[in-house]
Amino acid sequence: MEGARREAQAKSALASSAPATEASPQSAAMMRAEMPPSQPRAQPSAGNAIAGNEVAMAERPAVIAPATARIAPGIPVAPRAVLVSPPDHSVFWSLQSDGIIYGTHDRKSWSPQYTGVAGFLAGTAPSNTVCWAVGRRGAILLTTDGTHWTQISSPTTSDVIGITAAGKDVATIFTASGATYSTFDGGSNWQKAK
Repeated sequence: MEGARREAQAKSALASSAPATEASPQSAAMMRAEMPPSQPRAQPSAGNAIAGNEVAMAERPAVIAPATARIAPGIPVAPRAVLVSPPDHSVFWSLQSDGIIYGTHDRKSWSPQYTGVAGFLAGTAPSNTVCWAVGRRGAILLTTDGTHWTQISSPTTSDVIGITAAGKDVATIFTASGATYSTFDGGSNWQKAK
């Protein structure tokens, strides 16, 4: 009974994700093989990483690998990678769950950037040199030159599941516990929202 319910959920998730990701039957089968059957499949949305003034929120693991692979050919795509780009789409960063961030300007050659921080859940890029990445256990990283990543002191140990940023100095993070923190000095100080 449990197996039939999981199969029905998987079919429903794949059917609703087809228009959003334009996944082929072969890539859908590949995704089913990549994701453990015990995990429920989330409904995909506009994406986990949104540039501009919108909030980039992490979701339950979504079926996004084919869309990421189509946008970012040649990159080793993990099932839970977060693809981030500024509003002008002049650069892309792929935040991998293992802590490697791949960057590109041409979407053909990708340069790995090793951060030592695993478990990225969301990110946002207000410009082509500024990108924020957030994740598990309060992880916050920032690049201001598009290449070198700095770990920012976090105001929380809770998973950071969303972020919005106006630039390198101004950002707001959202935690899994429901707390919201803002910085106006690049993460040196954080203020908790009331």
